[in-house]
Amino acid sequence: MLLNPDLNRTVTNFFNFDADRPNIHLYDVYGCFKASEKRRFLFQMKGTLDILNITNFQYLDQLILVAITQNSMLSPLRVSHIETVSAGSNTDIIFTILEKKNIEGDGNINDNELTTDKAIEMFKSQLNNGYVKIGIPSATIQSVDTVYDSFQEVTQLSTPAAVSSGYSGGSMALLGIGMIIFGLLIGFGVIYYLKGVRKPSDNSFEPKRFVNDDAQDDASA
Repeated sequence: MLLNPDLNRTVTNFFNFDADRPNIHLYDVYGCFKASEKRRFLFQMKGTLDILNITNFQYLDQLILVAITQNSMLSPLRVSHIETVSAGSNTDIIFTILEKKNIEGDGNINDNELTTDKAIEMFKSQLNNGYVKIGIPSATIQSVDTVYDSFQEVTQLSTPAAVSSGYSGGSMALLGIGMIIFGLLIGFGVIYYLKGVRKPSDNSFEPKRFVNDDAQDDASA
């Protein structure tokens, strides 16, 4: 669709969000960025999710978001898809950083946003110097230290795979074998039942059978 060049348009650029604002994680601009503008990173915090007795994972994600943005000078809008996965005695924290967008328009804007490279350089330095701590939603633990030199970039850009609603080839094969076995059992059961029902008793009627000798005697008589 072509826009009429004579029409005025307004471009809104917004990155200035307060990291402590409630529900900030609900703002998701991930879909507004190209694949080349999304990079995935990982670092570790000490302790596992079970040991830390984490129950409120949504709140934990908020606290992780605050830790990342405070130590990288990134807007919370540029930190997306936070995941936590237990890894041995520690916990992997995986997240996506969205690249800095160029400011459009002729407004007088003071753009303090860092590029992804500069932001991760700052965050890695903070982490290796022991300044990055993760707040924990627990009554007994206030914060957890991060693991030295654990920061790295990962190649996977996609979000966790959705649960498949279909059946795999192996599942279908096992299902087929199970149906065959079930069919054989039903067949043997029917045969056994019919044999038991049709077994002659003393009072039951059974057609008379003639052998050749009896037939010859009757004929001669």
